[in-house]
Amino acid sequence: MNENQCPGEKSTSTVSGIFYTPNVGSPSKPRVGMVFNTLDEAFIFYQKYAKLAGFTVRKTTQSSIHGIVTKKYFVCSKEGKKASQKTDTLNDDDGAANKCLYRRNRASKRTGCKALIKLMLTDAKQYRIYAFEERHNHDFVDKEDYHLLHASRKLSVVQEQLISDLSMMNIGPVKAFNIMRVRYGGFEDVGVTAVDCKNFRRDLNTFIGEYDCDMAVKHLLSKKKSFHLIFIVIISSEKMKLLLVYFGLMNI
Repeated sequence: MNENQCPGEKSTSTVSGIFYTPNVGSPSKPRVGMVFNTLDEAFIFYQKYAKLAGFTVRKTTQSSIHGIVTKKYFVCSKEGKKASQKTDTLNDDDGAANKCLYRRNRASKRTGCKALIKLMLTDAKQYRIYAFEERHNHDFVDKEDYHLLHASRKLSVVQEQLISDLSMMNIGPVKAFNIMRVRYGGFEDVGVTAVDCKNFRRDLNTFIGEYDCDMAVKHLLSKKKSFHLIFIVIISSEKMKLLLVYFGLMNI
């Protein structure tokens, strides 16, 4: 093992390059012939294996017959290569209407990794692993850093409720994250980052904000029915976003 290698991996050098094999025990390691009742059960098993190894996985190719999945591939998140995408230009100069601009190139996280498991539907309506490639063309993430991987970060229902409850007491998402960090025993045990908490709070405020406006408008409209001296002017944008609500006394 070299000094840059993770404790949970072993590397081999071939003509094609250097490959890394997860050092995971047999009970948690996929093998050809393993059978699962559902694809979700198989994916959860592969996710747990990936977490022990230090990589993340995603779903990809599948074949179906009459709406029933007969084959499915689960691959390493670094599988494939990301192609450049074109986008229409905003330049209105003559002749620019037919031109396309490439988006800014960003460092791709994909390395063309071939690690995967392939499953097929059996006669017993179960899914069996018929192919397993465990070698990766990239090294793995240390256990203490695994929670920083995007695919592994997800707020639980309990955590979402905690952020929501604390926000009602004017406690922000960063402080909510620090409370969870102390409660769970460390950054790596929270399962998310402070940015994830901030993003959830932002989305929550956006969701609630739309309904707050709706409730305010309904309240004022109900007042208009009860008090004839009140009138309301509502100005909305084309996307039905509330811009202004005005009410006051009518001149007699």
